[in-house]
Amino acid sequence: MNESNFELIKEIFSIIKQEINEPDDLLNITLNHQYLRSDEFKDEMINMIPKLKKKYKSHVLTCLHKNSLDKQKFPTINMIRQILKCNKYKLEPYIVTKGYDTVNKRKILERYYVIKYIE
Repeated sequence: MNESNFELIKEIFSIIKQEINEPDDLLNITLNHQYLRSDEFKDEMINMIPKLKKKYKSHVLTCLHKNSLDKQKFPTINMIRQILKCNKYKLEPYIVTKGYDTVNKRKILERYYVIKYIE
């Protein structure tokens, strides 16, 4: 990963409130799905799109398209996933069961993502 790409990733993770000093710090970071979907995070990531367009091509990353906010279900998660993938990292999902809801007898699930290196 070159230095300019790493600076952009560092800036994204500062929005997530994760301190990254070197590329290996990315490994095994756990991200909460609900936080990545929050309006506060979404607004800050939308403001990053012009910087990202200078570095990455929009024909490669669908998160940089004009209509991505309307067309994609989770545009901010897609943005992080696609940028990490361009830099040989992947966002791997996993689910944690928090028990059962006593009213409707359904499982209470929390979704998380962990960052792994693509080999």
